[in-house]
Amino acid sequence: MRGFKIGEETVRDVLKPAQAGATVKCVGCHSSTPDGNYVAFSRTDDAGNGDPAQIGFRSVDGLLTEPPFLTAAGRTLLARQQQEYPTFSAAHWGTGDHVALVMSHLGTAPYEISWIDLEATATTQGVGWDILKRTGDAKGAAAAVFSHSGQNIVYVSGNNPSSGVTLGSGDGDIYTVPYNNRQGGQAAPVAGASDPNKNEYYPAYSPDDKLIAFSSVPKGQTSYNNSQAEVSVVPATGGTATRLAANDPPACTGKSSPGVINSWPKWAPEVARALSGRYGSVLRERISDEPLPPLSDVRSRGSVRLFTALPIFSDGQVVAVVRASRTSLDARTSLWHNRRGLLVGLSATLLAAFAVSFVFAALIVRPLRAITRAAQLIAQGGSAAALPDRPWTPSEIQTLWAALDVMTRKLRDRADYIAELAANVSHELKTPITAIRGAAELLRDQWEGMTSEQRQKFADNIDADAARLQRLVMRLLQLAQIENAPEPTESVSVVEFFSALQDRYAGAEFVIDNPPPRILISVDHLRSAVVNLLENALRHGAGKPVQVRVLRDRDRLRIEVQDQGAGISVANQSRLFQRFFTTSRDSGGTGLGLAIVRAVAERSGGEVSFVTGPSGTTFTLLLACRC
Repeated sequence: MRGFKIGEETVRDVLKPAQAGATVKCVGCHSSTPDGNYVAFSRTDDAGNGDPAQIGFRSVDGLLTEPPFLTAAGRTLLARQQQEYPTFSAAHWGTGDHVALVMSHLGTAPYEISWIDLEATATTQGVGWDILKRTGDAKGAAAAVFSHSGQNIVYVSGNNPSSGVTLGSGDGDIYTVPYNNRQGGQAAPVAGASDPNKNEYYPAYSPDDKLIAFSSVPKGQTSYNNSQAEVSVVPATGGTATRLAANDPPACTGKSSPGVINSWPKWAPEVARALSGRYGSVLRERISDEPLPPLSDVRSRGSVRLFTALPIFSDGQVVAVVRASRTSLDARTSLWHNRRGLLVGLSATLLAAFAVSFVFAALIVRPLRAITRAAQLIAQGGSAAALPDRPWTPSEIQTLWAALDVMTRKLRDRADYIAELAANVSHELKTPITAIRGAAELLRDQWEGMTSEQRQKFADNIDADAARLQRLVMRLLQLAQIENAPEPTESVSVVEFFSALQDRYAGAEFVIDNPPPRILISVDHLRSAVVNLLENALRHGAGKPVQVRVLRDRDRLRIEVQDQGAGISVANQSRLFQRFFTTSRDSGGTGLGLAIVRAVAERSGGEVSFVTGPSGTTFTLLLACRC
């Protein structure tokens, strides 16, 4: 393998066969990596460039090293037999996404397009490598190349490929297929580049991916050493192919036209920027006027050149680009001659920067530091009172302060809630646990002296307290799930929901009066709220029917549950929605039913209320429709 820099006359050896492997006799098809640091190539043990071929990697700095990201699995995949024509895309050349596109010959099957993950941890098909799916094209493939965007692949489709590079004298047409994150997809011929009277080879995308270049020869001929070979371009989406004038004599008299190898390189960054209508500038190593990879740093002893490009417009369109360069020595000389003006300008700039920094510190930095300290104190368990007074700062800082204030209030409320809940839970759990332990101790210590009736009584007490404990725990879990549930994503049909409840509760009379058709709420949460209200009404309704009305209240669902009991005493009305408050503890009440109803209402943007009197109590549950 030989190479040279643009502008040089001397051709130098880049890679000799022996440097590619102990038994390698031929280095064939190759391409540079997008960063220009490495070259990938086909290598064979056959001096005649025959199969079987493998893919090799070497650095171009003379050290002949492999890429640091190339894993053992990736090296094994590259070393598979009968693989050639490696190509790459800058769009898939970064950490976690180093992909090589190769032509693979698997057994007796035709050549296929395969991808290889150079960072693979396993050689399993579909993990470290795989054949790219080409739906709609059952022919063999050759000379596959990425688009510069990395989204598509252009290749040659033919019936009888002799290698992954050419198709011999068989038929060849230009096809494209999406890369689709290694999944492939629908393949399609490029209109204008699939001439039935010609064989097409070596496709490549233009830097903007709008054109495809390809070479062609008369039908039934090969592209190698063919004086009738020509290069053409066609729109990437299909259209009329344009034959290049460079095919004509004297440039190609008695010679084969050059094939398109791998890919058109992208323009130098500054030129590409100028072609888009903007100013472009970049620093590069001073070796020639042709672009090389940008420098990562500029050393005092390094020879660098500043390349600039300016667009030239005509009727609003970029018609040309002026590109110029200047050495660092030229720049230093210019700076010296203009030193006085530069010093004045620099001094003014420093003063302005000082003034700006002072204002910036006063308006932004100091308030941010105060807010940060307060947040740290709160995170360490401090009081929300550590938050400073609202600062006089730009609106963005004001917004941050307000958000932090809301957060501290919520944290304080949550802390109070947890403390209160812990105290209540501890009290409620203590009673049944104490009763269970007491009954168990009596059974253990007095078993022999007890009658069977006494033993059964204590066993029943244990069972009853255990059941109460189970109900309490289940209610607590239900309440916690409601209070911490995410926003619902599915709606509930109101009519269907209450129709199902009507079949279940025979002691209730349901009136469904034009309610909203659907409501955005968890069906489990809605059931918990309504069932708790229904069972309370049935328990305290003196055995009389319970009436349930379901109707629309503006943009809300209104649910009324009315019993005909003795009403709620004045002493108990203020405590009705408190957790663990109940007047029916002896009959299994946990004091969490109405608390669950209130939690459901608040989570759905609604509310719950009641009206009571000697002739009964009516609970009203309002839920926001949000649908």
